[in-house]
Amino acid sequence: MSVSRDPYSLSLFTKRVKFGVWVNQEALEIGAVPSFYAVATSDRFSEVINDTEDLHHKISIERIVGPVDETMEGVNFQSFNEALIRIRKVQELFRLL
Repeated sequence: MSVSRDPYSLSLFTKRVKFGVWVNQEALEIGAVPSFYAVATSDRFSEVINDTEDLHHKISIERIVGPVDETMEGVNFQSFNEALIRIRKVQELFRLL
């Protein structure tokens, strides 16, 4: 079972220090990100859902987040997605129960 809250677009930024001030360096817009997402299963997730089903239905936390435009050159989409998932897990907004 999965539970999610209303999805919305989100802009993510990488930051760096320039002349002693933090500034935005790269930006990526991610579409349809749920503000809360939880998945509960009766057994281990990998035992209940295989990779093919997960790819098709986008059930796992790693599959629900994706960039709006993957054609941008020089942008590491994987690192942006991993950062968003890591932050949301720490905030307990993305959970695997």
